[in-house]
Amino acid sequence: MNPALDTALHELNRYSTIHLAGLEIPLADSDPRALVAKLDRRLTPETAAYVEIPSDARAVAAADTLIGSSHRAKFRTGGTVASAFPTENELAAAILTCAGRGIPFKCTAGLHHAIRHTDQRTGFEHHGFLNVLIATAAALDAAPLTTVAGLLTERNAETVAKEARGLTDDGVTALRHVFTSIGSCSVSDPLDDLLSLGLLAHPTSKKENRDDLVAADPA
Repeated sequence: MNPALDTALHELNRYSTIHLAGLEIPLADSDPRALVAKLDRRLTPETAAYVEIPSDARAVAAADTLIGSSHRAKFRTGGTVASAFPTENELAAAILTCAGRGIPFKCTAGLHHAIRHTDQRTGFEHHGFLNVLIATAAALDAAPLTTVAGLLTERNAETVAKEARGLTDDGVTALRHVFTSIGSCSVSDPLDDLLSLGLLAHPTSKKENRDDLVAADPA
């Protein structure tokens, strides 16, 4: 099972100076419990392992295997075909699954901008990373699926930004423990969106700009 994982780890072991900081692996056809057990055996606690969980009937069972482990979940939120984008109900269910179990997760692909939108070139419906953030906050407050999904579909930028501004310090701490990061094709687009929404301060110098970008995590 997972010969690619075995090969990669074998190659890494040849170089004593390389430290594996993170690893992502799709669940694919693997047995979730067997995969998690293998990650437990082969990885050190310092390596953040993300198991990509599909948006289907296996999601809950797969997430349950991560409970109590140091491993995290990964959700794919886009791609080069429309079917790669989960619906709002699928993504809301995934978020609720992790939030209810205290499982950290990341979202990758498709989250190019803060607010949900339709790509004018492809016609694909893109989730907004800020929508995911406020939806996760609602999930942590035990909101129902309809509420979480509704936040994912919100297209009014000021409405989404207002929800984000309303988060308390304790709420942000809990939120960041669960929703750890996003993957984006661009570094500047997410930051530009946050600047335009007033959620990041505009820098006054190039040095401050660099410092702000390092400190800011758009997820």
